Amino acid sequence: MVEWSIPAGTVALIGVQTIGFAVGVAKASLSIQRAIDKKFTEHDLSFASVRSEFYKGQADHKAQFLESLNKCGGDIRDLAHRVQTLEAGQDEWTKSLRRRTHELANQLNDVVLKVDRLERPRTDGVK
Repeated sequence: MVEWSIPAGTVALIGVQTIGFAVGVAKASLSIQRAIDKKFTEHDLSFASVRSEFYKGQADHKAQFLESLNKCGGDIRDLAHRVQTLEAGQDEWTKSLRRRTHELANQLNDVVLKVDRLERPRTDGVK
């Protein structure tokens, strides 16, 4: 039989080196994990900022659209009131326009009747 005799200092040195290697591997894996977490955090933050900018832009466009819609609604109500006023004849300009149109129509009708009487051939035999 062969006897192995390893000095205690060598055993201690190998044990310390093994523990040192294990600690080094643990630190390396922890460092890699931190780098990965940092990258994911950066991406999450950039995605969150892009998302918040998108929502802010969307909210701005919605506010502009609603403002335009409200303005158009007011303009439509104003126009509807004006049309209703004109149709009801409450406006003095409309009343005078209707009166003048009626007068001109009567005058035109009188002229048509006069021309008709002038062009009609006489039936009493006189040339």
